[in-house]
Amino acid sequence: CDAVQNTFVAVLSSISRFEFNGLASLKSWLRRIAVNESLKIVSQHTRFEQLDDNPQAETLADEHHDNDIDNIDPETLLALINRLPEGCRTVLNLYVFEGKSHREIAKILNISEGTSASQYLRAKARLRALILEHLNQSA
Repeated sequence: CDAVQNTFVAVLSSISRFEFNGLASLKSWLRRIAVNESLKIVSQHTRFEQLDDNPQAETLADEHHDNDIDNIDPETLLALINRLPEGCRTVLNLYVFEGKSHREIAKILNISEGTSASQYLRAKARLRALILEHLNQSA
């Protein structure tokens, strides 16, 4: 709710500086503002915690072929990503979907680059374990 309100305020505050170059530019501009406002809220309320590594994740990964993982539908994958702890999920989304570097993520979230990289690796390991658990239950 706060992110939406903050996004509207930011859009209205900066609309005079926006140069319209077609619908795609407007969409990109609005998306960038929404993402930035959401990240501000996340960084204020997210505590990046040390997570226990899952030593079984690597051994379980060897039991499945990559093409099994490729067969997971996008909705299921999104649901599995949403099960990740907030810090891991935020870093994963910024790194994978937003294409941010760990340096950029560290600056955005006010964390160290090492914490960003660590959260990303933990997110990958946990997501791998969740995917394998899903595949084992589906089999």
